[in-house]
Amino acid sequence: MKKRKAFTLVEVLVAAVIFLIAAVPIYYALAGSASKGIETTKLSMARKILESFREEIMSRNFDEIDAMVGGSNTFITLSGGYPKTLSEVLSFQTQYKDFVFTPEVRVNPDRNSVLEFRSSVTWTRADGSKHPEEKMAFIMVKKDVN
Repeated sequence: MKKRKAFTLVEVLVAAVIFLIAAVPIYYALAGSASKGIETTKLSMARKILESFREEIMSRNFDEIDAMVGGSNTFITLSGGYPKTLSEVLSFQTQYKDFVFTPEVRVNPDRNSVLEFRSSVTWTRADGSKHPEEKMAFIMVKKDVN
């Protein structure tokens, strides 16, 4: 008589339980690192949005930007003067669909030859919460034309 080698149902169930015990932590580790990768990508994109805004403002003429501010000594939302930042940078990143860009400007209360800018970008994390604002502040100084 030949003896057949086979697994019993108990052995199969024990093997399945051991596999599940090992597979669940591995799954969560992989899923966690993937969400961290997405978060890092969004942070990088937020910084690129802010940098693009700064570069575009600094490439403009002081008087052109000053005219948009209208002499306000309190921060106002900049409603123009950065069309490429909106049309090219933000539209390129529509796959993430949750960036909120807020550019503000004011005339320095002590010196009307200085424009102060501040801008921020926020987005939604994978868990649905809002990421703290990524901010940038810079100034533009009117060049003396003597």
